[in-house]
Amino acid sequence: MRVPVYSVEGKPQSEVDLPPVFDTPYRRDVIHKAYVALDSHHYQPKGVHPTAGQDVSADSLDPPTGHGRSRVARINGGGRRQGQLRYGDHGRDV
Repeated sequence: MRVPVYSVEGKPQSEVDLPPVFDTPYRRDVIHKAYVALDSHHYQPKGVHPTAGQDVSADSLDPPTGHGRSRVARINGGGRRQGQLRYGDHGRDV
């Protein structure tokens, strides 16, 4: 396959032979797969934690009775506003 070579002014100067690889038909599915693979490099990396689904985000009180609270487990670290006391914080400044 011969293609024209253009000058800076935009006029054809000469012709060159292209390598035979330019004669092969292109496959849209292969081009799309390569594009998606390269495009996925900017996605947020993620992985599976070994104990995913088995972690517990709440603790129960030990012993669970006698403190004026139900036996329902409480989520750690959430729900406390500035100045409020948590269980076990008696006598400390928060």
